[in-house]
Amino acid sequence: MRVKIIMLVLLIGLFLLPGQTIFASPRSISVQVIPLSTEPAPTPVIDNADQPSGPPLSLTLSLLGFGCLLLLIFGVFILGFVVRLGNYKELKKDNTDDKL
Repeated sequence: MRVKIIMLVLLIGLFLLPGQTIFASPRSISVQVIPLSTEPAPTPVIDNADQPSGPPLSLTLSLLGFGCLLLLIFGVFILGFVVRLGNYKELKKDNTDDKL
């Protein structure tokens, strides 16, 4: 029921409010056109002999550390769910054995 009410409110908001619909007519916008030059710009020459290739070492190490930290956090959560599921199955098994 709540979903139907939300959909109804969204439809009213989209179609019945003037000027606020997604199907509103576009407004005219004046745009000045600047002619492009016919002469190509000179390409700058870059000397790559002094610069190291690739990202800086500090960025690489920090991203690697961050990834390992996230992996550790997710691993702890997953391991917690696995252990809890095992304990739950053991507890359920022990409860059924006691009733017999």
